[in-house]
Amino acid sequence: MTPSYRILLVEDYEPLRHSYSRTFTEAGYEVLSAGTLAAGRALLGDELDVHGALLDYRLPDGTAAALVQELLDRKPLCRSAVVTGAVDDETAMESARCGAHAYVRKPETFPNLLATLASTVASTLEWRRTLGQQSSATGTATAGVPSPIGMDTQKAMARLAHIAGLSHFETLVAWRLLWGDSNKRMAQLLGCTERTAKYHVAAVLARTGAKNRNALLKVLLMDAGFEDPWASRGDPDVAEEAD
Repeated sequence: MTPSYRILLVEDYEPLRHSYSRTFTEAGYEVLSAGTLAAGRALLGDELDVHGALLDYRLPDGTAAALVQELLDRKPLCRSAVVTGAVDDETAMESARCGAHAYVRKPETFPNLLATLASTVASTLEWRRTLGQQSSATGTATAGVPSPIGMDTQKAMARLAHIAGLSHFETLVAWRLLWGDSNKRMAQLLGCTERTAKYHVAAVLARTGAKNRNALLKVLLMDAGFEDPWASRGDPDVAEEAD
């Protein structure tokens, strides 16, 4: 039996909120809907878990950015997709910086919204498995799990963008590279062609001095002052060739 996943929907335009809610409910989701950030927060009790969120970026009492981060900080965490009618890159970049899984520009078709929501829920479940916070398909948190740790990636990305001279769009691309997105997935999230995404990936790597996608994280870690404890042991590939 397919589990019923609970999602949070925050959209201030009432007709659109009802339309979204009806569509998602028919798709099998349990929908909690609200028209403001405050109302959305009020729906999230300490014991109430949600597996994904679809959030309008601009709301009467603020932007979705704060709620995206709050959902990520919850135990268990929850990933979000941000929806907006804005066409500027700054809104998309802010969504990426605050940790949104996906960014969707209005108007969008319901099939694409459902696909985005399904991907967001899947991302939530995958992160919970990775962090050891999920013991079942419904996302029940396990006891005794250490709290997540991490560096301030937002500041690190802002510094990298300044040093490497990245444009707003290139900064978004760099962020998606760190998430491991393919060019195709990146094109879907950023609303561009796959060819354009590939072009900007090459530009980001060239500007940051990273040889490939995996090396981009190393660039950030080195700039943040992290040291590799195995660096003194040499390159394992070189050692194997020597043997």
